[in-house]
Amino acid sequence: MRTLVVLGRDLGLELEIDDVECESLLPPELKGWAPDASEGAPSLVAQLCKELEPYDARIAAKVKDMQQDGAFVPCQVSTLDVATGTASVKAFAAIPRDDRVALCRQGEIIVEIFSRRYDEIPMVLQGPGAGLKFAAAGIFADLIHLSRTLVEFTFKV
Repeated sequence: MRTLVVLGRDLGLELEIDDVECESLLPPELKGWAPDASEGAPSLVAQLCKELEPYDARIAAKVKDMQQDGAFVPCQVSTLDVATGTASVKAFAAIPRDDRVALCRQGEIIVEIFSRRYDEIPMVLQGPGAGLKFAAAGIFADLIHLSRTLVEFTFKV
């Protein structure tokens, strides 16, 4: 959701987190869930897995229905529509098994850009989307950009 808001703002939209329609990976019943942070409590992962157990069958049935004929796989898909100013995240989008989105590997991200020029075949950006090196590089680039802005603003010739 945050990535969509940042991208949307970069593209000139006035988006807030609350504007993004989001289908969460967590069941709605766990929306307000918080882990036990007290001394000696089980790990966050162990606590979350325990809380999710009652919903395993429901999620498994949802995924099984989606894959029933073997043509679709579940994928998380985020969409930003500049024309309408809307953004959404689907946790369980049914994507054709042979679609480039369904073929992404773990840790990869794919961005398909549809526009007047790329209306039938989108421009595609694909590569690593997570990890320490990429987050650090992004933060460093933002700091360089910010420092240039401050220097240009501070010094007048």
